[in-house]
Amino acid sequence: MVRPTLEAAPMSLHTPLLKALWPVMLCAPMWAWACDDTCKVQAAQSYIDALLSHDASSIPLADHVRRLENNKVNADGATALRQSLNKGAQYRLIRGIRDLSWFVAGNDVFAIYTVDAGLSTGTLASGRTFERFRIERGLITQIEIVVYTSLGKAPTPEWPTP
Repeated sequence: MVRPTLEAAPMSLHTPLLKALWPVMLCAPMWAWACDDTCKVQAAQSYIDALLSHDASSIPLADHVRRLENNKVNADGATALRQSLNKGAQYRLIRGIRDLSWFVAGNDVFAIYTVDAGLSTGTLASGRTFERFRIERGLITQIEIVVYTSLGKAPTPEWPTP
């Protein structure tokens, strides 16, 4: 990846403030500068991957990230969210994720998928999951999850009728 240099910068970037900030800008990850739809989906996908791997180290989380599940806050801050994904017993039960589809609208990325949970003997429950990720400058700032769980059988990709 080629990074810009101060010498190649237009004259307008030679103000004292920008000269002072230039080393910081050069060291910042590229996803912190701009994040297109592909970048946003990749950030959200890294969270989905961590559900299975139990390794949240590569998720681009904002320090102030908040996760809500079925309208209840269950992680407040990047450290709490990483600890939950890395060590949470509820995530150790996840056996697989399937039927994943994505939709991007502005800074929000929506994932719809089925998660299968169980023990080594097999799947005990499956849940249809609708998840919204707010991505700002390449970092996940909000995660909102709605899960419908079906015990003992795999739900269809459609939502249940009320």
